[in-house]
Amino acid sequence: MKKQWKVMGYNLHAGVDRDWKKTTLHLAMDVIRGYAPDLLGAEEVLTNNNMAPDWVMHEDMAKALGMNAVFGRALIRDEAVRREYGVAAFARCPMELAGKVSLPVPEGSEPRVFTAVRILAEKPFYFIVTHFSYEGEYEKSDEYRERAARLVTETVRKNHWYPAILTGDLNSPQDSAVLKIFHEDWDVCNDRDPVTPSASVDGTIQIDYICTYPKGAFRLVDFGFINDLEASDHKPVTATLELAD
Repeated sequence: MKKQWKVMGYNLHAGVDRDWKKTTLHLAMDVIRGYAPDLLGAEEVLTNNNMAPDWVMHEDMAKALGMNAVFGRALIRDEAVRREYGVAAFARCPMELAGKVSLPVPEGSEPRVFTAVRILAEKPFYFIVTHFSYEGEYEKSDEYRERAARLVTETVRKNHWYPAILTGDLNSPQDSAVLKIFHEDWDVCNDRDPVTPSASVDGTIQIDYICTYPKGAFRLVDFGFINDLEASDHKPVTATLELAD
């Protein structure tokens, strides 16, 4: 029987509520445990915030979940106390860092990255986690997200980081140019349900994705969103994937 991989992508809102007054990571952890993913891609991972000064989020999560973790730092908010912010890949099996790549943003804007790990399974593959800039974050943000989408594909192809599963908050709806770029070379699992909103920021919109590269590399067994907006302002996106022959 072929191995099926349960995948979750989750923007954790730094593990705090929308008012930045209390921690909500324990609620997100309950959601994650309930789904029990083999692979988890997390965005907005923040260490040592004001409410939890000794909190190394990806390490604490990995220990509590019984998973391995690789952190992809995008920026340092306070070097003195190791207050770092970025994305993280979690896996129940061994993995190794393949690389971290900076995405194009204007000078002075929040840095954005994508992190790729190699999943050391019987049939190895790659797992990528990313978080694109949001609409209106800076002038011509659409163009920078499009450039970011092309860079992801070009880098994956150049470095042979495939077959690959990508999870990410792409901050782009299904009808955007960014998704058209991904559709050129990737299978977008969200095509199974292209309308369910995944985030409540500025209304409700689907901006959280799971994609696979190249087309046909994985078979999509099931796909969906976990209807929970208490732990974060984003719903977890989930898929069960089977690596093709």
